[in-house]
Amino acid sequence: MPNENIGAIKCPITGAQAQIRKAKRGKYPLYYYCRESGIIHGKTPEFERFIKQNGRFNEPDETPQPEKSPQPDTSNDDDWLI
Repeated sequence: MPNENIGAIKCPITGAQAQIRKAKRGKYPLYYYCRESGIIHGKTPEFERFIKQNGRFNEPDETPQPEKSPQPDTSNDDDWLI
């Protein structure tokens, strides 16, 4: 099963649109997949920098966080006993 697409980049080899993906492990996990040229995984800091500078990354999922209900003020709970 392929890794999830996290963005897009223009393949410098073929000029076609390629999918940026992230490997599950490794020191330099970013790579791209192009239908014409296959998987291109440079495994160097320069290759990672190239992808980060030239790629268009998807926005992270912005799922709304549930609102927290306000906590009641319990500092004076014993006042009613007096």
